Amino acid sequence: IYMAGNGAVLTAVDCVFDNNQFYVDGRDNLGCAINLSASASSFFTNTVFTANGILHEGGYGGAAYLSGGTHEFYNCLFADNHDTYGAALATASSPTIRAIKCTFGRNVGAAVYPADFARITYTDCILWGNGREPTGGTAVNTVVRGGLVSGSTDLDPVFTNGYRVASAEVQAMGCGYTYPAAAEAE
Repeated sequence: IYMAGNGAVLTAVDCVFDNNQFYVDGRDNLGCAINLSASASSFFTNTVFTANGILHEGGYGGAAYLSGGTHEFYNCLFADNHDTYGAALATASSPTIRAIKCTFGRNVGAAVYPADFARITYTDCILWGNGREPTGGTAVNTVVRGGLVSGSTDLDPVFTNGYRVASAEVQAMGCGYTYPAAAEAE
């Protein structure tokens, strides 16, 4: 999905973006699943981004590229995406990003590649097992491997059966992606 323009808004609820890929040489490869530019804004709820990525070195945003605007991700899973600069998310032009109850797991490359760390807030999230974890932004009740984000905790969530949390300590925190009831029955 590509959107550009101040005032453009994308809302996605209960969506899956899986295996979106492209291979084109050059650094203009931006966001395999989502590319929002020129201050477009977005709201994602209960959305899964898996196995998205640019199939060569040099692209930005395996799952999503966000340039400017305000973006909120609520209860989203970013897993197994790949890219050199931001396997899950890459940013430019200082967007404001809020990730709430999201899991970023086993993404190849930097999980998040932000242009401006100060505008990213993780609340009740898990960032674990990625090629590189974020080193900036703000965390509230969030688990980050290495505890590299201000306010984060370094507790292994012990992923089982996909990205379900087996660690009692992390479960008690109530952070990370919550699978839909139908998926829990599997």
